[in-house]
Amino acid sequence: MKHFTAHCWTFPFDILYILWAKKKSFEVLSKNYKLEKRILNAFKDSFKDMLERGSIGRHTGVENKNVIVIPNFVLNPFYLGVLQHETYHAIHDIMRQVGIPFNEDTEEVFAYLTQNITTQVFSKFF
Repeated sequence: MKHFTAHCWTFPFDILYILWAKKKSFEVLSKNYKLEKRILNAFKDSFKDMLERGSIGRHTGVENKNVIVIPNFVLNPFYLGVLQHETYHAIHDIMRQVGIPFNEDTEEVFAYLTQNITTQVFSKFF
């Protein structure tokens, strides 16, 4: 399992990435990231739903916590695309929470946050 956190620039949010996840990963994460039990349970439920639906990856946001899980991650162009896809969902969720809608006037702040997060994530691999 590989897990790491990307910090969201000037916003009070982080995105926790969990790659190659297994069930016990969540106990480790609750200790390492000090997730409250109710938040951890929400992530577990989302992970279970993702597996039941046969999804490749999932972003789940609960309050100011964002988690991206890709259980069978392989470092290749397809899975890097999935990673970016789920990051896109997380960024939009964060921006909604801080009250910034996506439109022509705000697209640059979305682009900068996307660049910042992508740089942090890709630095874990390259």
